[in-house]
Amino acid sequence: MSMFEQYYSKYMSSRSGFEQFHNEVINMPRDQFSDSGLSKIRILAGYLLLTVGKLDADGVSYKEVMNVIKNELDEGNYPKYRDSNLESRYFDFTNIDTQYDSEGRMFRHLMSLCAFFGLITSLSRQKKIVNYDKCKEYYLSDDAVLMPIAKDNDFIRSLKEVNIDDETDYRPTYAILRYIHSIKRPATKFELSVLLGRIDELKTEKDILKRALDIGSILPKTEAQQIPYFFANMNWKENGQHYTYAASQEPYFKFNSYLLYMESFELLKYDDVTLTYSLTEYSEKLMNDDISYLIADLEEVLKLIDDYTAENKELNDLILYQRNPELLRLAKEDNEFVKKMNLRSINKPIIDANGKRI
Repeated sequence: MSMFEQYYSKYMSSRSGFEQFHNEVINMPRDQFSDSGLSKIRILAGYLLLTVGKLDADGVSYKEVMNVIKNELDEGNYPKYRDSNLESRYFDFTNIDTQYDSEGRMFRHLMSLCAFFGLITSLSRQKKIVNYDKCKEYYLSDDAVLMPIAKDNDFIRSLKEVNIDDETDYRPTYAILRYIHSIKRPATKFELSVLLGRIDELKTEKDILKRALDIGSILPKTEAQQIPYFFANMNWKENGQHYTYAASQEPYFKFNSYLLYMESFELLKYDDVTLTYSLTEYSEKLMNDDISYLIADLEEVLKLIDDYTAENKELNDLILYQRNPELLRLAKEDNEFVKKMNLRSINKPIIDANGKRI
């Protein structure tokens, strides 16, 4: 049995299997926006913060969110970080119904991006609530703060084709970093998208990563070679010709925004010549440390806490509040976590102004 038969037998040799396989790729929200990366999320968080106290706590539609932000801007209430193109496109109108008919689709893309980063939570298809603590976390953060994308992601859970339930334990960010580190070569958009940007019946990060490394180890190194090789092994062909992607069906198109965010967060770097991703110096450090990436990231959080001043108190409190559930889980369930944190306190003691160990 080939590696492809072992892992992907139900998708092989049929058009329906081909369609299902690619429907399970995480279809990231896309938008037209003059800023990118953390700057974009910070700006969106600022506009959402204009709605504090203005939205029904039981949930509202995206149309209502658009209208409230427009009214606040008309009143002269502006966020610290602004985007003139965004304001002119979405919030410069006289009739909300006409505006939403025209721009509602793209505005929903923006709001899906907010849901992806946890700024918005869906109670139902039409009822959304804004997570103001998460908005403040991004609004107050700078580019030095790593914000890993966790498994409990409201946007990914909302995707109809993606098979996520309470048993799913998968963090694409970490898996991509670990894959590139373990495969010991740069990776293409195609392989990252089909091997790690899909969620199917495999539930755990360990299993998804093992499958990716097993398949990735036999793939050619360039995308131009990988695609026909993958299609040939999946027997995705008809009348002797390989299937072709429909518009917007390409996995590297659907998952591209995720990789762009990893690049903008300086976790990945892209080579325009080889068309491949490799790890940055920072992400190499995360992978080389003898600790999980959650603990490595905690080091960055602890640096903030070590610099706990009145100026950054609100941000530090928010970050600790957001991280506490995962840290408490690790403290309860992972003995290695406790050992390594104890070693950290020994090797990196915090000394107060009086020379006493904290």
